Amino acid sequence: MDSFLLLWPPHIALPIVVAACVLALVVERWLHRRAERNRAEAEALRFSNLHFLTRALSESGDVKKMAEETLERTLQMFSATEGYVLLKTPGPQGINHSYAKGYSAATLTRLSSAPLRSYLASSAERWGNLMVFPDFRRPALTFTWQRDPLFKEFRNVFTAEGLRSLVVVGLQIKERSYGALLVSSRASRTFESSELRLMLAIGNQVSAALQNRCLSQAVDRRNEELRILHRVGEALRATFDLEVQAEILQREVRGLVGTTTFSLAFQDSRDGRLETVYAYEDGSRDKPKAFGLSEYVLRTRAPLMITHKFLEEARRLGVASVDPRIRTWCGVPINFSDGSMGVMAVADTKHEHTLNEEKFQLLQVLADEAAVAIENARLFQREHRRTRHLALLNELGRKAMAILNPQELVTKICQQIRIAFSYDLVRLGLFDSERGELVVEAQDGYGSEVLGRSFKLGEGLAGIAAQTGEPVVANSIREDERYVPLDARAQSALSLPLRYQNDTVGVLSIESFREQNFSEQDVLTLRSLADNFAIAYHNARAYQSAQEQAVTDSLTGLKTHRYFME
Repeated sequence: MDSFLLLWPPHIALPIVVAACVLALVVERWLHRRAERNRAEAEALRFSNLHFLTRALSESGDVKKMAEETLERTLQMFSATEGYVLLKTPGPQGINHSYAKGYSAATLTRLSSAPLRSYLASSAERWGNLMVFPDFRRPALTFTWQRDPLFKEFRNVFTAEGLRSLVVVGLQIKERSYGALLVSSRASRTFESSELRLMLAIGNQVSAALQNRCLSQAVDRRNEELRILHRVGEALRATFDLEVQAEILQREVRGLVGTTTFSLAFQDSRDGRLETVYAYEDGSRDKPKAFGLSEYVLRTRAPLMITHKFLEEARRLGVASVDPRIRTWCGVPINFSDGSMGVMAVADTKHEHTLNEEKFQLLQVLADEAAVAIENARLFQREHRRTRHLALLNELGRKAMAILNPQELVTKICQQIRIAFSYDLVRLGLFDSERGELVVEAQDGYGSEVLGRSFKLGEGLAGIAAQTGEPVVANSIREDERYVPLDARAQSALSLPLRYQNDTVGVLSIESFREQNFSEQDVLTLRSLADNFAIAYHNARAYQSAQEQAVTDSLTGLKTHRYFME
């Protein structure tokens, strides 16, 4: 160029040089603007794709399509051909889906299996929202991550696939991880800062879409639960039958939480013992084998959930009587206005972790919703039972007053009490003043072998009632040393003294095959019946004595003419 310019005179060569420099500057500026325009167009295209991706994610309800759309558009934005995306949401019903492009089957198998799947899912917690590996072949890479035991396996997967560069975008919002997005290259590649920012934006959009999906599902579940609670509340309030209410609760709870057993237990009073009123597994009133845990909930007045290692946890709580088949157990208290409590318990004998914290809270809300309806049913039943018992008391009293034969009276009263009050065993012992003992004169349910059985004062519940002149209740006779057994099937017993003025004429004893079968109201009602019977028995004895005096000569003690005429 210099030799060429020397051929020209200076006044001609100088303009040529200036023109050449100007042309070079113009060409350079044009090339720079073109590059800027291409870069801007590429950025615009990428952000346009990001916009379409955001829209597609918000409109998609299918996790599989979300994963495919995310990876396809991301690879398109960065002119890449290999990538992998893992979408994962928390919870037992959360999503767990992956999609890959450009990877071999062996690589996909290793990435989709433990422990690498969990390693990738938690990448945001380990590396943050963005981690760039420019070249996996650098020896220093292994040394840098030598404290991470899984990194070597992670690196070997990609080097075996022939990949050199990798960008890991952690999908995370508010410290909650939703998986990871991987963009890889088989050649060493350096990503510009704008590209990395775009990857972060993609990660944020995918994470936000997954979070919105989780929130939407949570809202839908909550609305469905509220609808169920409303429906359950209406169904419970529509009946005053406790058995029907228990069946409603059992059916709804099983649908909500999927447990296999269900039980309801209540106290009759604030200081009363817990009594099972409904057990789903066998449909009987017998105590379930995990009843000790229900009593634990009653003592602590707090809900309890055991999702795994059931036997070990029960022993730690000091509860020995449990069903070894149980894998998951939960009990929630039901609080009533009179201070008494109930316990609603559910269990699963097949699987651990059947319940989670969300279902645990739902059961507590359900128990609160059921408490009012159950209490109304209990009050209604108590009042209905009290009314029925008062009517029976009046009827039995009327019948007792009409019977003037003492032996017929004691026999009839045992039969009528057993039938009218649905008790299992009834006997009546009369006091023999000469022997100082109670002698069984009538019974219903025991069998004739108990007739003539005698009890000393202070012996057994009947002897204590005769000695003290007060009713004696034993709602769990197996644990009561005072009880003298006459029938092995009996579980609870009540002995009522028959007193006329200040004298005890006998004791009325009633027994049931169920524990806790004598409430305070029952004792009051039966005590009134016992008092009325004592008067009726005294009147019958007086009538019998008057009859005997009318046909007996007072001086000779012989029967009169009237006796023979009658």
